[in-house]
Amino acid sequence: MNDDTLKNLDLQLSLFLAEINPKKREQILQNQTFSVEDIVEKELVLKKQSDPFIRAFIDQLYRMLGNTAISWKDRDGTTRALSNVGVGGYAYLGTSNQAVAMDDYWVVTPIATGVGAGQMLYGINSSNYYGSSGIYTLGTSRVQINTTPFVNMSGGDITVEEVCFYGGQYVSSVWYYYTHARDLTGSIVVADGSALVVEYRLSVTV
Repeated sequence: MNDDTLKNLDLQLSLFLAEINPKKREQILQNQTFSVEDIVEKELVLKKQSDPFIRAFIDQLYRMLGNTAISWKDRDGTTRALSNVGVGGYAYLGTSNQAVAMDDYWVVTPIATGVGAGQMLYGINSSNYYGSSGIYTLGTSRVQINTTPFVNMSGGDITVEEVCFYGGQYVSSVWYYYTHARDLTGSIVVADGSALVVEYRLSVTV
């Protein structure tokens, strides 16, 4: 296959270290619910073309285009044969720097949500682009952005080594989740009281 046939589809990952809006800190701690608007963007610490899409993304794309049921592992490692269309683009964090492999189905070592040791609070995912539509045109590219904020209130530093970009499927009143991509961050330290904003940007260019 000629590599040029794949270059119009691109997934980029950007990570921002940020500070919590001081007025929102206690509210976030009490409610454990927050969005990007509740933190203050501070510094771009990583911008990269995503590591390759893993097989679940292509399997899902095939399912939609071919209208064909197909099996893949959900984030629990359970193989499921699902036939309806999946939705959503979300991020999840982990602490393993194990190399990315095609058959990855989730972060290797998840960072649980919460305020305990080694945990981070997971914010509300947004498909908005600076307050506008989550899908927009930039030159000859059609771009879709998914942004998720994370806050560290664990009492200590947390080193984020991996990020997963994932979606979900709703089947018989149950949600199942599958991973589109898994990326290594190169060891980003999120200090206690600080935030990390993960932005995945999927684009098609002609």
